[in-house]
Amino acid sequence: MRTSTSPRHRLSLINHKNVTVTMLPTLSDLSSFLTHLCHYGEASTLELGRRQIGLTNPLLEANWMMSIDGETLTVTPSYLQLCANDSKPDIFLRGICFGIPFYRLYLLAILAHGLVGAGQVPGDEYRQRVAHWVSRDLPHLAGELNQLLDGWENGRDRLIDRPPAEVTAHFAAWHEGHESFAEWDRQLLGVSGAPEQLFTAVLHHAAAFTTPTPMPEQQQQPIALLPPFELTPNGSGSLALPPPCPWTRARQRVHSSLPFYDGAERPLFDAAQHALIIWQDMLAQQPYYRAILRLFIAARFSDYSGETCAVRFADDWSTARLYWADKPGNSLAALWPGLVQGMGYWPGTAVAPADLQRVLAHWHKVEVISATADGRLTLTDAYARTLHERRRAQQLLRGAARAEQEQVNALLRRGA
Repeated sequence: MRTSTSPRHRLSLINHKNVTVTMLPTLSDLSSFLTHLCHYGEASTLELGRRQIGLTNPLLEANWMMSIDGETLTVTPSYLQLCANDSKPDIFLRGICFGIPFYRLYLLAILAHGLVGAGQVPGDEYRQRVAHWVSRDLPHLAGELNQLLDGWENGRDRLIDRPPAEVTAHFAAWHEGHESFAEWDRQLLGVSGAPEQLFTAVLHHAAAFTTPTPMPEQQQQPIALLPPFELTPNGSGSLALPPPCPWTRARQRVHSSLPFYDGAERPLFDAAQHALIIWQDMLAQQPYYRAILRLFIAARFSDYSGETCAVRFADDWSTARLYWADKPGNSLAALWPGLVQGMGYWPGTAVAPADLQRVLAHWHKVEVISATADGRLTLTDAYARTLHERRRAQQLLRGAARAEQEQVNALLRRGA
């Protein structure tokens, strides 16, 4: 039996015996590590524990991660595309695990066994079932299945033409020489048991074998992610500087964290500055936060150009809308990813109104925006004055920063 593909292609399969696996990782450990990667896009050996370092080899082999400098790993565009496409944790985890070579090979063997076995059943009904599976459920796996069958047959007669007992013995011997994935099967397939009992479950999840194709701009632009964190109060309720942790470590390629510290946990801020000023500057370096800041800067300076631009909200800040001139207001949450991309980044985090509420609350906490009694959000006068000072003007309004602000202004005029 052969599955058909046009044109026929063959994908190289990693020989399981050559894959370096010291211990099959638990899915709970793997899931925790994947969550870190979805939030930050990178992981350094400094922040990885011993158990997490053991998770990197399978992800590197699956092309979900790549090494930057031997000390830092970053996710590939395909990983981020899967993370963006699949908001449900179980679907995302299944997609990641189905791409890991040693588990993928095991699942392909289950599919091959099921197809061969069904093809040996007399009568048209099963032949039609096999044709249906191959044409509808498995066309994207035809090359890999053919490669696997060729390796097993090795110039001999086809497996489908051999006695059923010999086929059963062949697959039993193959699985005896490979890993047991009972825990993975239970969580990823919803069932566990002998490999020959899992064909239907694997077939049901066949779509998870597909690696998403990154968008062209995702491969060309630096990646921005919105990290989850809360501001750090001290004992008196004022802001304190946070300790080194995943969301405060500067990243090399992915713009996710707030860069309070470098990879060796050395401070990147001027400790002589007031904590409030440091927080304001750090938030402004994070693309998702800076995009919202630039929106408020545009609204503030629109008064000088004779344009009318205002940010208003109804019940809570997650409902905030931008009103430009006489155009109908647009949701800030809807405009947000486009502003991040307009600043030159690929927005890798799908944002929701709750994210907008949190970011606006953070800008309010650091005294950058304030709310008026008539339902407007504006830059505070104190912060607006600092935009004319040399240091902050260089950060936000001069040179490349000016070009970025002008791009945001143009996007708001078109989109508002």
